[in-house]
Amino acid sequence: MSLKRFTRPILTGLIFILMMSLLPGFKGQQTESVFYAPIKQPAAMIYHNLEVSGIYNRDETAKTALAEIKKNINSLLKNKIKNQNHNKQSLFLDKFLNQNQHPKELYFYFKNSEKFAFILAGEFDINRLSQQLVKDDAVNGRLLIELFLENSKVKALKKLVLWADSQRLLLCPEAASQELISRLLDKRDYLDSKFKAFKKMLKGKPALAGEVDLELLKQSMASSSIRIPKTLNVLKHLRFIGDARLTKAQLYAPENKQREQLFKEIDNSLEVFNNLFNKVATFSIKSKGNSLFLEAEAGIEMERILSRKVSAFILHFFENRDTPKKIVLTSKVANEEKE
Repeated sequence: MSLKRFTRPILTGLIFILMMSLLPGFKGQQTESVFYAPIKQPAAMIYHNLEVSGIYNRDETAKTALAEIKKNINSLLKNKIKNQNHNKQSLFLDKFLNQNQHPKELYFYFKNSEKFAFILAGEFDINRLSQQLVKDDAVNGRLLIELFLENSKVKALKKLVLWADSQRLLLCPEAASQELISRLLDKRDYLDSKFKAFKKMLKGKPALAGEVDLELLKQSMASSSIRIPKTLNVLKHLRFIGDARLTKAQLYAPENKQREQLFKEIDNSLEVFNNLFNKVATFSIKSKGNSLFLEAEAGIEMERILSRKVSAFILHFFENRDTPKKIVLTSKVANEEKE
């Protein structure tokens, strides 16, 4: 595999995720914070801690963190936005954080195109958010908006729901919205017990963690126009984590020849991973059993860089205005919220 294939936009994010994976048996620190998991058996789940990036620090390091995230956003947008000043492309980030909106954790659960949940947990000014989006007041401290994406090629993505209160923001397909909102309000963990390794990872509130069942993911996407890159067909399962104590990826690939070929491809491209993290750590690849293990030295600086890069990767989708899609927002108050 050539270096160019690893740096193509569609693969960059996937490779970025592959870099952080968990070895079984990881023990996280105990925490009493709420764990949001409204889908029982997702094909993919990802957690991101925005707070460790330093954007909410009460000193000059917060400005440094924001500047680095904006720089990373601009870098991601460089090949997408033409004839614009990239130094001014952090509009969403600036507006959102300057309007008393403080997202601190991100959860993403994907079962299929009809059922997924994008959750931001933190502190939100719902009235101000409602005025920004639909120029109307929130009802009983909650916001419910329908989003119509008329240009979406996936039928289930044409109609989404954005729900929020002062602690959570949920984006999901309209058809699954009532169930997912109800489960968020319950503040219960609905995740199946077979995902106990993922739950353990989140106890330490890492910069990034997750688990992906690629076999199930392929089945889930079979009916949609979304396809997993052929490069990843060799993989069957991933677990990933990146924080101040552990930066490791486990790539489960049971087919011997395919696993050996993937090992060579990653081994020849390790410098890409090193450069991506400003060479604060050196990555290595090892083969053990039916898995490959990609690992780097962990540390606070590595955790900060990782959190800032993940934040930028997520936010750049909101900043990109190269090919604007027609989106219609409609305020909709659920019956139970009127009471």
